[in-house]
Amino acid sequence: MNRSLTTTLAALTAGLLLSGSALACDYPDEEVALPNGATATEADMLKARREVKDYVERMQVYLACVESGIETAENKAKDETLDQETRESAVGEARILSQKYDAAFEEISKVAAEFNAQRAAYLEAQE
Repeated sequence: MNRSLTTTLAALTAGLLLSGSALACDYPDEEVALPNGATATEADMLKARREVKDYVERMQVYLACVESGIETAENKAKDETLDQETRESAVGEARILSQKYDAAFEEISKVAAEFNAQRAAYLEAQE
């Protein structure tokens, strides 16, 4: 089998493996609607804080699941009892899951930063 066909098959296998792992990790699909801090009421800001906290908790569950998938894939990649294609596929799966982890972490950071900006605007408006 030539190298490019092997690489293609490994990528397809990683996709199939990923479909099983990725489905086990449910990405929180609910977005957090943040109020405009400059015009928000205290009740609006408290509600937003609760929603952000809940969102972060759901994302942490997702991140833990993805992290577990990464660990499983990395262990597969190191397993000398598995054939080379399976190990290469596991490397691809670990790479894709790592990208998903990084993207989710960035999303959490973005939501937290936006909430903090709106909180600052709210506090400034209260002065």
